Amino acid sequence: MLKLSYEEWADQYRPIQNPYDNNASHDGRMFETNWLDHKFIKKHPNAVIWS
Repeated sequence: MLKLSYEEWADQYRPIQNPYDNNASHDGRMFETNWLDHKFIKKHPNAVIWS
C-alpha cells in the first residue's frame, strides 16, 4: 500500500479549489454535500472525483 501525506497527495493529484467556499477545509479544497457544491462536482467526470 502506498502512503502519502496530504501535501504529497495534493502535489501529485492537484485538487481544485472550492469556488463557493473560501474557508473550506483542506486549504479550500473540500466540497460539501450542499446543492451548490454537488451541482459543481457533477459537472466533472467521476474518474476525477475523490471521496
